[in-house]
Amino acid sequence: MAFRASPTVLIAEDNHLIALCYEDVVTDAGLSVGGSFLSCESAEEWLSVHNPDVAILDIMLQDGNSAELAKKLCGREVPFLVVSGYSAESEDIDEIFKSAPWLEKPVTSTALESALRSLIASEPRIY
Repeated sequence: MAFRASPTVLIAEDNHLIALCYEDVVTDAGLSVGGSFLSCESAEEWLSVHNPDVAILDIMLQDGNSAELAKKLCGREVPFLVVSGYSAESEDIDEIFKSAPWLEKPVTSTALESALRSLIASEPRIY
């Protein structure tokens, strides 16, 4: 395993301004932004050669539902946090999202950082 000074976070969010805010929260928390993506396609392309430690996922990205992206992350045992305008109890939410920590938009920087830290702390990683 390659040494990393801090955990790497993948951000998948369809709104560019919100993604930039998430990037700020991630870096202010002392974590690294591995990539910030507006679409499933671009996130999956990045995943073809990179492996984040954790991810922030919105349910809907610019090119559709991110369930397949979530499944790829699960297949790699990469934990993710859902940040969405949808409620966790909404109908038609793919089962893959139901076991993940969930924050409803709008989300505060404090809540996002706390959720990320909890997710990272729950994963046994060697750095």
